Amino acid sequence: MKTFNILKCVFSGLLFSVIVFFIQRGRGFGLFHCLSDACFSSGVMLAGTGGLLFAAKRGVFDLMFYSVHSLFTITFKRERRESFPEYKANRRDKETDFWTPIITGAVLILLSIVFLILP
Repeated sequence: MKTFNILKCVFSGLLFSVIVFFIQRGRGFGLFHCLSDACFSSGVMLAGTGGLLFAAKRGVFDLMFYSVHSLFTITFKRERRESFPEYKANRRDKETDFWTPIITGAVLILLSIVFLILP
């Protein structure tokens, strides 16, 4: 499962980089400029996603998630609503990997710096 998460993160970063590269290339920029922009934009997106996952793992968004969960539970399921401490305990059991997108994003940002320095 860990290898799949790494490959998914790398693939999504490279796919976004390719899209940004062709958009920049169509505007007439140089090769290294396009490569630097592509790697930087996908690196920032991945590192930002990892940062948000890190914050969510620490419980920053728990109250917001609980309120939305309670709203949908009451509105659609008509079930007994669990209390906030129960909800928080159940959320802590879920495993969240935030290091993979942060590391992948950092590698892409470093690659962007290398492409910026090369020409």
